[in-house]
Amino acid sequence: MEIKVRKRGAHKKSRWGCTSCKRRRVKCGEQKPVCTNCHILKLHCVYPSTQTVVAKAYNATSRERCILQHAVSSANSQSQTAPISSSSSSSSSSASASKNLAARQALIWMTSPCASSGISNPSPLTFSTTATSNRLLELELLHRWSTRTWQAVCTSPGCDIVLQNGVPRISMKNSYLLNSVFALSALDLAMHGSDPSSTSTTLTKDRYRYKSAALEYGNRASVAFREALLNTDPNIHPKQLSSFLFFASFAAVLNLTFPNPRYQTSALETLGTSMALYVGSYRIGRTNFDWLNRASCSLIRVVKHLLPPLPPEVMHKLDIDTQLSIARLRSLSERVLVPVRLPEELPVDVTDSYGNSQVNNMLLACEIPAYKLTVDQIKYAFMSDATNPPFKAISFTIFAVGGRELTAAFKEREPLALFIMMYWAVLIHRSGRYNVMWWVGDIGKNVVDEISELLVTSPFVRLDGVGETIKWARREVELDSDSDLSPSSLSFLLLLKLRCGGSNGGDVLPIQQRSIVKE
Repeated sequence: MEIKVRKRGAHKKSRWGCTSCKRRRVKCGEQKPVCTNCHILKLHCVYPSTQTVVAKAYNATSRERCILQHAVSSANSQSQTAPISSSSSSSSSSASASKNLAARQALIWMTSPCASSGISNPSPLTFSTTATSNRLLELELLHRWSTRTWQAVCTSPGCDIVLQNGVPRISMKNSYLLNSVFALSALDLAMHGSDPSSTSTTLTKDRYRYKSAALEYGNRASVAFREALLNTDPNIHPKQLSSFLFFASFAAVLNLTFPNPRYQTSALETLGTSMALYVGSYRIGRTNFDWLNRASCSLIRVVKHLLPPLPPEVMHKLDIDTQLSIARLRSLSERVLVPVRLPEELPVDVTDSYGNSQVNNMLLACEIPAYKLTVDQIKYAFMSDATNPPFKAISFTIFAVGGRELTAAFKEREPLALFIMMYWAVLIHRSGRYNVMWWVGDIGKNVVDEISELLVTSPFVRLDGVGETIKWARREVELDSDSDLSPSSLSFLLLLKLRCGGSNGGDVLPIQQRSIVKE
C-alpha cells in the first residue's frame, strides 16, 4: 500500500509585517495600527517605512520577486473592490493603498536592470547595460568632469579650457574617450561622494557602486580603444589623433588608481605602465603638433601658456632639505655614467682624442637630453608646487620630458632612473593635500618604499648623498618619522646606515653593471 506523504502547507508570505514580528520571526497579521501579536504580548508595534522596504528589496531573490508581484496584484484588486461607505472601510482602504504603493515601488526597484549595481543617491537611474537607465548617471558623471574631475589631470595653465570644453565635445564621437571620462569621474565620486571637501574614506553603498561603475566604464574604454587601434586608417584625422592623445593620458591615471590584479602587486610595475601610456600621449602630441592645432579642441592655447618661467627666488620658498636633495640630484647626474638605450639620444658626432668617429653608448647622465631635461623639470616642478599653482598635476610633465629613454631605464630598474622617480613620488605625495588630486592616495608612499628597498641593496647607495636623499624621501611620504619609528622603518634605516657607512663619493663604482661614476 502506497503511503502518501503529506506536503508541507504553503502560506502566504509578505514583506509588510511589523518590526516586532520580524524580529521574533513569526507571521504578522498586519493589522494597523497594532497587529494581533503585538496587542496580545503588549509589544510596541512599528511598521517599516516605504523607503526601508524599497531599500531592502534589491537583495530579493527571483522567488521573492514573484511573491511581491502577487502582493501588488492582490493589493490592486482589494483597492478596486473595497467599499468606501464607512469610516472603518476608509481606514482599511488607506492601509491597503499604502501597502500597494510600497509594493509597487519595491517591485519597480527589484525588476529594474539597475537593481543590483545602480547608484541610489543622487542618481535615480543607475549603471546597467541599457542606454536609458544609464542616462542620468552619465549626465551626472559628465557634470562632475566639467566642474571638478578635469583638475586632477591638468598639468599646465593652458589645459583648463581644453579639458573642460574640448574633451567632452570630441568624446561624443569616440566611445573610448567618453568611457575614460566617465571612469575618472566615477572614481572621483567614489572617493569623495557629492561633497568635494569630504575627506572620509568610509566605503558606503553609493561609493561602492560608483567604484563598480568606474571599473565597468574603464573596461569598456580599454576594449573600445583596442578596436579603434585595429580599425585605424593610416590617414588618421586630427580629431581622432587628439582623442588618442587624451585617452592615453587619462589611462595613465586610471592605471595608477585602479586596484592591481593579484598577480601584479608591485607599485613599480604599475608606475612603469603609466609612464609608457603618458609618454605615448606626449609623443603623439609632439610628432603631430600641426595636425592637433587643426583639431576641434586646438592645443595651441596649451603650448602658448605651457610652463611659464619662474623667478630664481622661488627656490627659497622650498625647505632646506628639499633644496639640498635637488642639488644632490644635479650633482649625481654630472658624475654618473648611464647607457643610452635609444639611438636618438646619442650625440650626432662622437670622436675620440685622435679625431676618429666612434659610438659610445655610455654617457654622463647630464649629456643625455632625457636625463638632463628630467633633472631640470624636477627642479621646476618643486618650485611650481611651492607657489600653489592652479594646475596640480604638474608632476606628470616629468614623464613627458623623460620620454621613452627614462621609461625604458626605469623598467630595467636602472638605479639613477629609480632615484629620479623617487622625486616624482615625493611630488605626487605632496599634491595629495589638494582635494582635486583625489586619486593620489598612497601611490607616492608605495613607490618610495619599493625604490628605497631596491636602492639600499645596490652599490648606487654608496654614492655621496644617495643615503641622505633616500631618508629625505621616506620622511616626505611619511614612511619614517623622526619621533616614532616602526620596527620595519628602524631596520631599514639601520641597513641603510650599514650600506652607506664606508662609502667614498669619489670612488668609481659599478652600478648593477649598467651605470658607473666618473671622477
